Amino acid sequence: MNAYNVLLQYIFPAIAGFLSYALIFLTRRGTLRANRIYRTSLFYVSAVTVLSLFYFCLYTREIFLKASSVNGIFRVLDYVLYLLIPFFWLELECGLIYGKADMPERAAEPDAMNDSEDASSHAAEGSGTVLSRIRIERDALFAEIRSDRFIVHFFRIWTAGWIVFLFFYIYFAAFRMDSGYYIAAPKYAAFYHRLETLFSVLTSFGLCLFWLHARRRFPSKLARVYALLTTLSQCAYCFYTVWDTRHIGNIPYITWREEPIDLTGWFLLAMNILTLIFLYNCFELDSSPQDNPDAPEPDAETIGSKPDPMEPAPASMEPAPELMSDEARIELLASRFDLTNREKEIAGLVNQGESNQKIADTLYISLNTVKSHMKNIFRKCGVRSRVELVHLISSAARGEETAPAEDSPAED
Repeated sequence: MNAYNVLLQYIFPAIAGFLSYALIFLTRRGTLRANRIYRTSLFYVSAVTVLSLFYFCLYTREIFLKASSVNGIFRVLDYVLYLLIPFFWLELECGLIYGKADMPERAAEPDAMNDSEDASSHAAEGSGTVLSRIRIERDALFAEIRSDRFIVHFFRIWTAGWIVFLFFYIYFAAFRMDSGYYIAAPKYAAFYHRLETLFSVLTSFGLCLFWLHARRRFPSKLARVYALLTTLSQCAYCFYTVWDTRHIGNIPYITWREEPIDLTGWFLLAMNILTLIFLYNCFELDSSPQDNPDAPEPDAETIGSKPDPMEPAPASMEPAPELMSDEARIELLASRFDLTNREKEIAGLVNQGESNQKIADTLYISLNTVKSHMKNIFRKCGVRSRVELVHLISSAARGEETAPAEDSPAED
């Protein structure tokens, strides 16, 4: 295999990873903090990109400096990065399932979480504020995940198995392999090959099982297809690694010169390209005015040109309240009282007469999370009960104002 072809196949995944970084950090700061998709993508892309750069540096050193030995620390780093890719991919899939979490707003309004906090702590900045945001988001994420027993048990088994495989891989890389990834003892070489095969089978089975369980819970068809293609790429990469390491214990050195074909770089490129395409579509959606949660809704007076004061006033462009759909009323309520996307969804379900438990089941979140959102909705809208909220939804379309009310706990 041509040496420069080997180098190119590892630099391309790194370039795709850097482009993904650019998309992530070009998004507004609030989106990066509030959207789990971007944060989990950052870890996943980092694992793939760092592994690509790691192989690129090793092969560059071997080609130009004629040095093929690899230190034990770098062998351990190689296997740790290899194991982190499927681990971070599952984190990203959870981010796809649970989507945007309105955490910055909760952190900015801590009275909704703890009414007894001192007002001076609300303006705290620095590391304390960042840590409090992380803790609030972590608690909210765990509350949502705990509503799905399959995911809870799956992650417990997955994490335990991942730690076991990590221990064995570090042991072999640090103590049983020489500088050329060669295992001299036949029994250890055979055990390593079985370990590699078992890891590939279990990882592929776990990734496919998780996707099958979550296939109906992805927020869009694009996310579902992206998750499927990336899962298949992960499975193919795992089994290719088993085939690629079949020489361990048989030859003293495994270098690019002795491999008839090396597909590792192309698998890494496929993973980063798929993520880049998905992030680009997410970036386009977040940049569009209609999907930007922070973009103010245009007022009726600002739509179109300013009317001539000498001309008769035109008829209102808004439909009559009795002709407005429920969705339009909820949108109007959300724009008037600055409700988040999740609060808008919950308000719509309340307007349909759904209970808190039914809302939790529909949105795949916990009951406590629903109550927390309901408390925020009541406070923002100035109502004390579901009946008042439903009345407000209908009255908001007629332009009636409602006086703010005291906070009250959400009804069950």
